[in-house]
Amino acid sequence: MLKLFVRLILLLIVGFTVVIGAIRSQSYDDSELRAFLFPEGCNQPCVMDIQPGATTRADVILALQQHKWVAEIIEITDYGVRWIPSEQSPHFISRVEQWTPLPENDVDLVEGFYLRTTVPFAYLRLVGNFELENTYFNSHWKKGVQFTS
Repeated sequence: MLKLFVRLILLLIVGFTVVIGAIRSQSYDDSELRAFLFPEGCNQPCVMDIQPGATTRADVILALQQHKWVAEIIEITDYGVRWIPSEQSPHFISRVEQWTPLPENDVDLVEGFYLRTTVPFAYLRLVGNFELENTYFNSHWKKGVQFTS
């Protein structure tokens, strides 16, 4: 009876090893995500031509107004900009209302950028080193990435 259990356990170990090996051998194309996170000509971190620690309030508003990934700017307040992503934005940007924080005045620089995505946190950790946070929104857990200087 003991030999049967040992053989069964060995068979399960070999079976799971083969399945895990087959899953790990699948290729994963993260080129679109890398192009989004690491755009050419913009020092990191940089998202949608907005670079925390280097972009002013006026430049953020102008960048969002002119960016092809922004369908509509809903509201510009003293604290931030609410906007809706366009159909041209990458598929991993959530099609829900987005929020971009703004500095209090045009002399100060933007400290961060928040974007709701459908990208699992593990992929962001594998691709780049970002500060991640969970945000509770409309009774559903949404994935977000926060870029800070």
